[in-house]
This record gives sequence, structure tokens and C-alpha cells, in this order.
Amino acid sequence: VAEAPVRCAREDLRRARFAKGVLAPKGLLYFLTRPPAPPDWVRLGRRALARTARIMLTPLPLVGVHGMKLLARQIERLPLADGGERARLYMGNIVRMQEEIGTGGGGFRFLYASFLQELAAKTGYAALDGLASRLVEIGDRWREFALAAARMIRGRDALSPPVLAARLRALAADEKLFFQSLHRAQRAWAR
Repeated sequence: VAEAPVRCAREDLRRARFAKGVLAPKGLLYFLTRPPAPPDWVRLGRRALARTARIMLTPLPLVGVHGMKLLARQIERLPLADGGERARLYMGNIVRMQEEIGTGGGGFRFLYASFLQELAAKTGYAALDGLASRLVEIGDRWREFALAAARMIRGRDALSPPVLAARLRALAADEKLFFQSLHRAQRAWAR
């Protein structure tokens, strides 16, 4: 928190050590007695890849590829009778969720691609580098989707929910192929 070493008064340290609250230290101080053993990156990596692929591909309709298809259907059905005001608000919330709050979209794909690159470097499994570059391309397309939606919301492009829904379906198809490839790579790595 501080940029340089700081001296703290004894009383301040005592107050911090016995602070009240939900995650209070309760007077306990922790320290490492020996350095932890290095993690088994191969085992952890395989488990992480399997879990991510399962979450993105399983038939739970609100999550992953199926959730993207559900959202595309909802976008396609947006009413335009009120001049598109409700549609604009709905699409604005989608862009805000995916780009500003961080619950999906390009940012998540870029972070996961970075994870794949680091895992490839730590384990020597080169197939992950190729998957990472594919995911970066998908992340770029998510940013293009958000930009197209933002242009429609602001009136710079014609409001067309079916066009956005088609883009989202194309992204869902690409992600399905990507996560199937990720699952295959994880299974091949396990051998």
C-alpha cells in the first residue's frame, strides 16, 4: 500500500491486529515457516482447462455457448414499436455488462488467452499457444460486437437487433469450436 518502507506506531499495530469485523485477524499473526512446494502446473492446468471447457459447453441454458444463443434470441425479439427505446436500453445494458462490469466479452477472452500463454510457457505444452491466439481473435470480435451495439445505441448506425443477434450467433459458433478444441487439447495432454 505504501511506496516506501513506513514506520508504524506500536499502538497502531496493536489496533490493526485486534480490529473488529467479519474478517478480523482476532489477534492472530501468520507467517510462512518454509516456502510452499511449487505447484504441479500440468495437473492444475489440465483441471482448469477441463472445467472451463465444461462450463462453456454444457447444456445449462444461461451460461457459456448456450447462454450466448439465448441472448441472441432475446436480442432478436426486442420490440421496435416504441421507436426502439427499450431495445436501446436493453442493448446498452448488454454492452455495459460485457465491457464495463466485466462479466464477459473481449476482456475475459484476452485474460484467458494470457492464462493459456502462461500455462504453455510453464508446462511446455505448445498447443496452448495456438489456442491462445485463436481466443484473442474471438476477443477482438467481441469488442467489434460491443462497438456495433454502441453505434446502434447512440444512433450512429440503424437500430437492427437481428444484425446484432446474427453477430452473437456467429460468436457462439466460433466459441463452441474453440472450447471443443480446448477440451480435445486438454484430453490429449492428459495422455
